[in-house]
Amino acid sequence: MQSQYRLHYKNVPLHRSLFYITAVRSIQYNDINVYILKCEENCQKLHYLITTKYKIGQIWKLNQSRNYRTIKNKIKPIYRIHTFNQTHMRKAFQLMNDLRSKKMLCDVQLVAGSVEVPAHRVVLASCSPYFCAMFTGDMSESKAHQVEIREVDGQTLRKLVDYIYTAEIEVTEDNVQVLLPAASLLQLMDVRQVCCEFLQSQLHPTNCLGIRAFADLHTCTQLLSQAHAYAEQHFSEVVQGEEFLGLSLQQVSSLISSDQLTVSTEEKVFEAMISWIKYDKPTRLEYMPKLMEHVRLPLLSRDYLVKIVEEEALIKNNNTCKDFLIEAMKYHLLPADQRHLIKTDRTRPRTPVSIPKVMIVVGGQAPKAIRGVECYDFQEDRWYQVADLPSRRCRAGVVSMAGRVYAVGGFNSSLRERTVDVYDGARDQWSAAASMQERRSTLGAAVLGDLLYAVGGFNGSIGLSTVEVYNQKTNEWTYVTSMNTRRSSVGVGVVDGKLYAVGGYDGASRQCLSTVEEYDPVSDQWCYVADMSTRRSGAGAHARIHPHTPTHTIDRQTGVGKLSELILRMGNFWSAYVCTNKMRLQNRSSKITFIKRFYENFPQYIYIPVYIYIVQTKSLDTLETRYRNK
Repeated sequence: MQSQYRLHYKNVPLHRSLFYITAVRSIQYNDINVYILKCEENCQKLHYLITTKYKIGQIWKLNQSRNYRTIKNKIKPIYRIHTFNQTHMRKAFQLMNDLRSKKMLCDVQLVAGSVEVPAHRVVLASCSPYFCAMFTGDMSESKAHQVEIREVDGQTLRKLVDYIYTAEIEVTEDNVQVLLPAASLLQLMDVRQVCCEFLQSQLHPTNCLGIRAFADLHTCTQLLSQAHAYAEQHFSEVVQGEEFLGLSLQQVSSLISSDQLTVSTEEKVFEAMISWIKYDKPTRLEYMPKLMEHVRLPLLSRDYLVKIVEEEALIKNNNTCKDFLIEAMKYHLLPADQRHLIKTDRTRPRTPVSIPKVMIVVGGQAPKAIRGVECYDFQEDRWYQVADLPSRRCRAGVVSMAGRVYAVGGFNSSLRERTVDVYDGARDQWSAAASMQERRSTLGAAVLGDLLYAVGGFNGSIGLSTVEVYNQKTNEWTYVTSMNTRRSSVGVGVVDGKLYAVGGYDGASRQCLSTVEEYDPVSDQWCYVADMSTRRSGAGAHARIHPHTPTHTIDRQTGVGKLSELILRMGNFWSAYVCTNKMRLQNRSSKITFIKRFYENFPQYIYIPVYIYIVQTKSLDTLETRYRNK
């Protein structure tokens, strides 16, 4: 449409020459200044044209002077609506998947073995670069109705095509090893990443080396790094499994040469190397010098070098290995202040990557059961919140096993629980494990070997003597032999592969218990050991695994450290050994005398004080001692 009227938009200078309007539709809702030429009646025509046909706005009337006037126009806006329908894509793919299931509009059929999977080329190409290249290139598959996928088995191909249409897939222990390489081939990187995350969550001393080899084979760089770091951090447990004995020379060398290896002593490395050689001695004996080069013999104790290393037949029969032993002995002959002068890879201490140590507090009462979980960072000296428990829980058993925290049983302010929640610190998530056979609160929980023990407790009616054990590999709870006494609020600790149930409350005598029971997992039997000198319930038990390490108990009722007891395994008796919060000695000499007399009276103790702390408190001193092995 053409007209003899002149129109200018805002910020356009006014001209006095005629101009033909050819694009009225270009007037926008945000144009404020409109310039009009000619008479009022013509202006009215333009007004009609704009407002009636294009619904832009209302133009004010011109006066009778027919001069050029600027007309201010308050234009009623027409909003441009930009929307994104989140369900549109989902509905579209649902419809396409329905069409696929009915074999409608399908233009390609994927074949793997005896399995045929109908699909739509455009859908496959839009989600998989592999199929995109196949269907848009010059290959014969771009026009073929049937396409054979040789490197993938039928069921796996079906799962991956289902994922393309539904964005859903289930990764399990049974299918992850075939799913990951198939996803890599079809370039479904999201599926590949989920498989890697699943394998990472399954890392354990018994499988980390296998996962590392699998990740290396399929170039999963991040998973490879994580599995290798896990093997380094859990070396002492890893070398006890079959996977370690099946490693190649290069893999063993890479592992034992690492500076990040986490071992309490270099003995673990030497013993692991000897075990690997002896597993296939005829073939591996020639590798002995190569591996001994990575064992840091100078870091071993002199006694161990003389009694163990020197007496090892594999060392005696190899001159190169004997040279390494001589080097280590020379290192020990030097004064301590001169040993730093010998700088070799074998004299350099290992520097494992430290895993931040935190203390975790799970649930509790305030005054009812709560879900909150807090961690204390020892390095930064601060508390911080982590993911809450799935449900309220107090009086639960809490243990750490295989890098995860288990909250077992407890009380939710209404019922005793038999459920078990597992915390993964890496993901800051709680998940559910298999529930126990019985409801238990105020139970004792401990880890012995790779098993979690739930000991005694209270089911809401009576104290329990039953004991259940959890196997994380099978995710199952089973009963073992019950204790001889019912025990709720029992303290539990592990020493030398034995489980100890300390004190508690039996509910029958209405008294706390002083008895202690020992469980042998080999014979599956409980037996009494010497009673404590004091009855106690709700005691906390802490044990260090060492042949002569004492078991410590701390009374929750009277406060930490007010009365502690020591059980010496070889003597099988209990005796008070520290009384820090209550003991008040008047001067330093009396403190030293006390320590001296303690060890004169009990010469069989193999622990001696190495530090004596004198703390001034209201003009009275408090005695505290630390112990170490001779």
